[in-house]
Amino acid sequence: MRQPLENPCFSFEIMGAITSRKRRDGTVAVIEQEARAVALSFGVSTPDDAAAALVEQVLMRLGGGQLYLPKKRAESPRARHQEIRARFRGDNVAELAREFGLTARSVRRIVRV
Repeated sequence: MRQPLENPCFSFEIMGAITSRKRRDGTVAVIEQEARAVALSFGVSTPDDAAAALVEQVLMRLGGGQLYLPKKRAESPRARHQEIRARFRGDNVAELAREFGLTARSVRRIVRV
Protein backbone atom coordinates (compact mmCIF):
# COMPACT_ATOMS: atom_id res chain seq x y z
CA MET A 1 0.00 0.00 0.00
CA ARG A 2 1.31 3.42 -0.96
CA GLN A 3 1.90 6.10 1.61
CA PRO A 4 -0.29 9.16 1.08
CA LEU A 5 1.45 12.30 -0.11
CA GLU A 6 1.93 15.04 2.44
CA ASN A 7 0.22 17.52 0.12
CA PRO A 8 -1.78 15.66 -2.53
CA CYS A 9 -2.47 18.84 -4.55
CA PHE A 10 1.11 19.92 -5.20
CA SER A 11 4.12 18.19 -3.69
CA PHE A 12 6.99 20.15 -5.17
CA GLU A 13 9.69 19.03 -2.75
CA ILE A 14 8.90 15.32 -2.65
CA MET A 15 11.37 14.55 -5.43
CA GLY A 16 14.04 16.95 -4.25
CA ALA A 17 15.53 18.72 -7.23
CA ILE A 18 13.74 18.39 -10.52
CA THR A 19 15.62 15.54 -12.12
CA SER A 20 15.07 15.95 -15.84
CA ARG A 21 14.08 18.61 -18.31
CA LYS A 22 14.03 16.27 -21.31
CA ARG A 23 11.49 16.97 -23.99
CA ARG A 24 8.36 14.97 -23.29
CA ASP A 25 6.02 13.71 -25.99
CA GLY A 26 2.44 12.50 -26.14
CA THR A 27 0.29 12.10 -23.07
CA VAL A 28 3.03 13.09 -20.64
CA ALA A 29 3.59 16.36 -22.52
CA VAL A 30 -0.10 17.16 -22.35
CA ILE A 31 -0.15 16.52 -18.60
CA GLU A 32 2.87 18.76 -18.16
CA GLN A 33 1.34 21.57 -20.25
CA GLU A 34 -1.93 21.40 -18.33
CA ALA A 35 -0.12 21.36 -14.98
CA ARG A 36 1.91 24.42 -16.02
CA ALA A 37 -1.27 26.27 -17.02
CA VAL A 38 -2.97 25.43 -13.71
CA ALA A 39 0.11 26.51 -11.75
CA LEU A 40 0.15 29.82 -13.64
CA SER A 41 -3.54 30.39 -13.00
CA PHE A 42 -2.95 29.91 -9.26
CA GLY A 43 -0.03 32.33 -9.27
CA VAL A 44 2.68 29.76 -8.56
CA SER A 45 6.01 31.56 -8.91
CA THR A 46 7.75 28.64 -10.66
CA PRO A 47 5.12 26.97 -12.88
CA ASP A 48 7.72 25.02 -14.89
CA ASP A 49 9.11 23.43 -11.73
CA ALA A 50 5.61 22.72 -10.43
CA ALA A 51 4.61 21.05 -13.70
CA ALA A 52 7.79 18.98 -13.81
CA ALA A 53 7.30 17.87 -10.19
CA LEU A 54 3.74 16.81 -10.92
CA VAL A 55 4.81 14.85 -14.00
CA GLU A 56 7.55 13.12 -11.99
CA GLN A 57 4.98 12.11 -9.37
CA VAL A 58 2.56 10.79 -11.99
CA LEU A 59 5.35 8.80 -13.63
CA MET A 60 6.52 7.40 -10.29
CA ARG A 61 3.03 6.33 -9.24
CA LEU A 62 1.56 5.26 -12.59
CA GLY A 63 4.60 4.70 -14.82
CA GLY A 64 4.83 1.35 -16.54
CA GLY A 65 1.11 0.68 -16.29
CA GLN A 66 -1.65 1.29 -18.74
CA LEU A 67 -3.98 4.18 -18.12
CA TYR A 68 -7.29 4.66 -19.91
CA LEU A 69 -8.55 8.24 -20.09
CA PRO A 70 -12.08 8.42 -21.45
CA LYS A 71 -13.01 11.33 -23.68
CA LYS A 72 -15.03 14.02 -22.02
CA ARG A 73 -17.88 14.96 -24.27
CA ALA A 74 -19.50 18.38 -24.38
CA GLU A 75 -22.93 16.91 -25.04
CA SER A 76 -24.70 14.18 -23.14
CA PRO A 77 -24.85 10.68 -24.61
CA ARG A 78 -28.62 11.08 -24.89
CA ALA A 79 -28.26 14.18 -27.10
CA ARG A 80 -25.57 12.47 -29.17
CA HIS A 81 -27.77 9.40 -29.66
CA GLN A 82 -30.71 11.57 -30.73
CA GLU A 83 -28.48 13.33 -33.25
CA ILE A 84 -27.25 9.99 -34.63
CA ARG A 85 -30.81 8.65 -34.95
CA ALA A 86 -31.98 11.84 -36.68
CA ARG A 87 -29.13 11.70 -39.22
CA PHE A 88 -29.25 7.94 -39.82
CA ARG A 89 -30.33 7.07 -43.41
CA GLY A 90 -29.54 3.37 -43.40
CA ASP A 91 -26.50 3.61 -45.64
CA ASN A 92 -24.35 6.01 -43.62
CA VAL A 93 -23.28 3.91 -40.62
CA ALA A 94 -19.55 4.26 -41.40
CA GLU A 95 -19.88 8.01 -41.95
CA LEU A 96 -21.68 8.52 -38.61
CA ALA A 97 -19.16 6.30 -36.83
CA ARG A 98 -16.26 8.42 -38.11
CA GLU A 99 -17.99 11.70 -37.35
CA PHE A 100 -18.95 10.77 -33.78
CA GLY A 101 -15.81 8.78 -32.96
CA LEU A 102 -17.68 5.50 -32.55
CA THR A 103 -17.48 2.06 -34.06
CA ALA A 104 -19.97 1.03 -36.73
CA ARG A 105 -21.30 -1.54 -34.28
CA SER A 106 -22.01 1.20 -31.71
CA VAL A 107 -23.87 3.27 -34.30
CA ARG A 108 -25.99 0.25 -35.28
CA ARG A 109 -26.77 -0.39 -31.61
CA ILE A 110 -27.84 3.23 -31.10
CA VAL A 111 -30.17 3.32 -34.10
CA ARG A 112 -31.78 -0.01 -33.13
CA VAL A 113 -32.84 1.24 -29.69
